[in-house]
Amino acid sequence: MAPGLQVLVLMLASALAPACLVPLPLEQQNPTDGGQLLVIKGADPPFGFMKVLTATDTITFSIDIQTDSSALYGRLYLQVDQTCCKLNVSDQRVTRFVRDASDVLPGTPGGPLHMSFGLVVPCYQPAPPVVYLVPVIATGPFAGGPTESLDAQGTVDMNHFWVVGCPD
Repeated sequence: MAPGLQVLVLMLASALAPACLVPLPLEQQNPTDGGQLLVIKGADPPFGFMKVLTATDTITFSIDIQTDSSALYGRLYLQVDQTCCKLNVSDQRVTRFVRDASDVLPGTPGGPLHMSFGLVVPCYQPAPPVVYLVPVIATGPFAGGPTESLDAQGTVDMNHFWVVGCPD
């Protein structure tokens, strides 16, 4: 069969066959909205347990975050009732607001952003034997004040924490 005739036969067969849609690549259909990716890449000091020697010891807490958001918001909370991450911001007997993130700096090009909470005294007296410091990170602004709500726009992460053993 001649090449021109083959093309004509294929075109006719295609016209008679049931229609088949060819999907477009997702990146063309669904561009990123600039704020949904939020991945905690590391912390300084590393997340986990640490022991302080005196009730006045200060620690600088910071985290590294990979995100596609143009802005990041962070708050640090101290949980003192041994329940770790069940933050109840309206009850300051168990969950205490420590501070907002003091700065967000670019890391290496294409790498994570660096968010710092500055100096913190986690074991001020009276303190239980163990306290938890929980950073709440969001890709959009928080809905209310630090003792009103943990709701924020965009993606929120409050799944990481530091455990601090306080002196007797």
